[in-house]
Amino acid sequence: MAAYLSPIFGAGAQLFNNQGIVLSGGKIWTYQAGTTTPLATWTDSTQVVTNANPIILDSAGRPSNEMWLQGSSTYKLILTDSNNNVLGTWDNIAGLNDITSVVTVSEWSLTGFTPSYISATSFSVPGNNAASFAINRRVKIVVSAGTVYGYVVSSVFSSVTTVVIQPDSTVLDAGISSVSIGLPNSVNVSIPQQYLAMNAPITVASSATTPIGAAMSANVIVSGVVTITAFDNVLAGIIKLVKFTGALTLTHNGTSLILPGAINITTGAGDQAIFRSLGLGNWECVTYQINAISPDNAGDVKTTFALTAPPGWYLIPKTAQAPVSRTGVYASINTIMSSLSYPFGAGDGSTTFVMPWIAAGYTWVQAVSAATAGALTHGKVKDHVHTLGGSFQIEGAATAVSTFVQTASTNTSNPVAPEGGADNLAAGIGINYILKL
Repeated sequence: MAAYLSPIFGAGAQLFNNQGIVLSGGKIWTYQAGTTTPLATWTDSTQVVTNANPIILDSAGRPSNEMWLQGSSTYKLILTDSNNNVLGTWDNIAGLNDITSVVTVSEWSLTGFTPSYISATSFSVPGNNAASFAINRRVKIVVSAGTVYGYVVSSVFSSVTTVVIQPDSTVLDAGISSVSIGLPNSVNVSIPQQYLAMNAPITVASSATTPIGAAMSANVIVSGVVTITAFDNVLAGIIKLVKFTGALTLTHNGTSLILPGAINITTGAGDQAIFRSLGLGNWECVTYQINAISPDNAGDVKTTFALTAPPGWYLIPKTAQAPVSRTGVYASINTIMSSLSYPFGAGDGSTTFVMPWIAAGYTWVQAVSAATAGALTHGKVKDHVHTLGGSFQIEGAATAVSTFVQTASTNTSNPVAPEGGADNLAAGIGINYILKL
């Protein structure tokens, strides 16, 4: 392992006591950093000959040899007089240009503020120090139970600065004694945004160009109802999980705001989407999730094998119905029934209307015209021929006959004229229809 020249006492040093007198017979003691465990030094970089420990200074107050330190190690150096009275201590000393030495640097900065306990998730510090406790900044807090880690939820200055945190696990207690903050601030953070974790959500107001990229969290809530045509310009690869609080329009753009299906999206409260930055202000919606399954609307019709309608639905009967009140359980479809022209009747035109009904055994077909919607009609069949043979019944005859005498005016077949349809109708399966109230 290589050796590196010590930055102090290394070569040519002449040492003096506190009165400025040459430190003849003085001593240099060498230990592992932070300990009292002796650690050897060498007379040169070859690491063949070690120095004595302690190193005894000559009459001129100089070490008799150079002092080279072991690579990848840090030392504690103590200078004493000849009577072992300590004149100085230097700890965590590494050799010159020794880039392999390990020096521990904390990622936490002790604030020096005197904290006062408020609750399991809040404390205060003197003065206006809200800027030091920016939202989402990591904190390390020493309490009676140990060390609490978390992030800042809010910080407000009044007579003191009140800080609310979200602890990772352990909560605060009355024994709070010190507060440290993470070196990276959550405002204008130096860490590339693509490495930001899913911190507490940050709310961003909707605008034509909504700045979700600048939010110091990958978890963003977009409030408001302003139409969004773009997001801000951030590095490519940044991903944001976005939740909307209300109805607004996301405007599709094939370059700057690419949306699923290449169509505009009207958001709903609670809808969520994942957006990925393509760089240069261009974004792509990777996925979009509505908050809930679209509800059935009043007036919707569905089929069912059930004999009764579920709550909120009306079982369409098979016989004509008496008028019902436009209020009560039918109030939800009052507007639809009143505004649309349909053949079931408007009742008295103000307080009642007639609910629809469908005769048993009939199929649903496309209405001939708008005016006949809901009216009964007969099925359409393909044109075909009925052939007479064997014993058959003549309309109006009392009994069946087995012979048929052909005349010039009769045929043995009876053609049936086509009635509009090109296909034969299949046999139907019995179902019930229900109407959403």
